[in-house]
Amino acid sequence: MDICYKFRDVSSSLWNEANYAHRQGETFHEETLTQRLIFLLKRKLRGTGIYLNSISRSKEAQDGGDWEWVFVRNNEAIKMRLQAKRLYPSAKYEKLHYKNQTEALIKSCSSDGYMPLYCFYNFDPPIAPIEPRIFTCHHDYRLPSYWGCCVADARGILTLGSTNDFGAVHPLTMPFHRLVCNYNQNLLEAVENNYSKIPIMIRDGEYSELGQERTVPIIRDSIPHHISKMLNLYRTELFIGDGQEREKRVDEIKHEIFDDRQGVSRITVFHDRY
Repeated sequence: MDICYKFRDVSSSLWNEANYAHRQGETFHEETLTQRLIFLLKRKLRGTGIYLNSISRSKEAQDGGDWEWVFVRNNEAIKMRLQAKRLYPSAKYEKLHYKNQTEALIKSCSSDGYMPLYCFYNFDPPIAPIEPRIFTCHHDYRLPSYWGCCVADARGILTLGSTNDFGAVHPLTMPFHRLVCNYNQNLLEAVENNYSKIPIMIRDGEYSELGQERTVPIIRDSIPHHISKMLNLYRTELFIGDGQEREKRVDEIKHEIFDDRQGVSRITVFHDRY
């Protein structure tokens, strides 16, 4: 089953909801959009063989923290660490270069074997309407709502310096759904093949796909210990006893996981059990 259209539907929902909120004078912040993305994906992936599990720190400890995406199949994993940023009515990602987060993200990923990523939430601000480009996909998807959520390699974002407007960032991004397009009973192969299609700037005014440059290998590794803990979070034995005991044990395991993940506020696992 190709799950591309399910990810595309989630992006479309985020785009439409953010547009509606803006017209009503409301604002969706990154945490709200992230919660919506996870909730919608969980619902849409039911019955596909892809199981989504996600845990987060307490609300007070989430600000500024990294978000881990880990794609798992059998005993292997592709690990990503990212920052989520939203588009403002000014058509800028106003918090994009906050406190040198890009450099810190790249450095931590390099030492831990993760791919450094940005997740951008978009809408169509009336003050400065955006013109998203067509991104090739064999599905017949229509612009612009599939840009509701998109991704970029942080090493490409680093080349922008202090620039944060949509027009400069957009050529470095790929629609969220494109990350899993052409999934054919192997999620890791799809992610591995598609990640290389994220553009990066190679010289002034020119862009290339990561795969064409072959300078950034996609890292496929064994499943990290904290992810194994997370996948076992709801094993049958945890559900023995009363509700308070179960809740206490689950909280203990979550604390154990995050105690080892300094600077990480949320972990989401896409587990291919097809």
